[in-house]
Amino acid sequence: MALVELAGSLSSEQLAGTLPLPRPLRLTPRVEQEFGVRVRRLPEATQTLLLVAATDDTGDPAVVFGAAASLDVQPDALDAAGDSDLARTDGTGRIVFRHPLVRAAVYQAASFSSRVRVHRALAGVLVGEHHATRRAWHLAATAIGPDEHIARDLGHSAELARRRGGYAVAAAAFERASELSASSSDRGRFLVEAAQAAFQAGQANRAARLADLAHPLVSDAPVADELAVLQGRVEFARGSSPAAHVLLMRAAQGMAQRHVHAAAAVVVEAARGNGHGERASARLRDAGPASSAVRLHRRVGRA
Repeated sequence: MALVELAGSLSSEQLAGTLPLPRPLRLTPRVEQEFGVRVRRLPEATQTLLLVAATDDTGDPAVVFGAAASLDVQPDALDAAGDSDLARTDGTGRIVFRHPLVRAAVYQAASFSSRVRVHRALAGVLVGEHHATRRAWHLAATAIGPDEHIARDLGHSAELARRRGGYAVAAAAFERASELSASSSDRGRFLVEAAQAAFQAGQANRAARLADLAHPLVSDAPVADELAVLQGRVEFARGSSPAAHVLLMRAAQGMAQRHVHAAAAVVVEAARGNGHGERASARLRDAGPASSAVRLHRRVGRA
């Protein structure tokens, strides 16, 4: 029942593996009735301890019990969960849920204020640079409006994830940072970064959606050029060569006055992908003093 219900709650992209699953998993009404009721029957302290464990993703008992202690909840609160066969500790002291859907039920059964308290408690015990990403996400979960400090921390964590090759994680962090930014320019900048990271993760449709959100917010010319190039690449990846060619050549025209060599690279990219070398050269020539870009394009075309 759980597998059938869960599959019905996911998008086609999540089922195909092109978008990550929600964390924690969303419960459907039938599964909520199966597990949620049992969770809500537990003592308040037990529910709090389980909520900390469900919200944590380190698996470190010191983190879980440390955050719980900051909420005045002691380890013996887990006894009632064991009696109900919902959770227990393993040989390493980790809290283990009977089933991943129990974890989801614990999180969804909690009130918003309880979740905020737990996220703050976890952020408080996750100290050090190696926990920067987790700490930023927990703080982001406590925000109910724009928060420049949290947005900046999320942006930093996204950069760290991108350097490690975690492009999908970086895209999610950049997107959340945009939601927490107060200024439209910052929102646009983070959305462009999110779109680029999503494209690097192989998520062309997600990158297109993020780029469309960024477009009306971007006023800085170099960033706008960067976005136009990305949109062109996304269209190539989605199999729409004519649309991609138009976007890339439009970006090249805007870049030609400021950075000839960058414009040349975009022209070459457009020509290679669409096979319209002469038309690309003519359009870039009309854009202004970009003769070196045209010559570079012609050399590549002859090669």
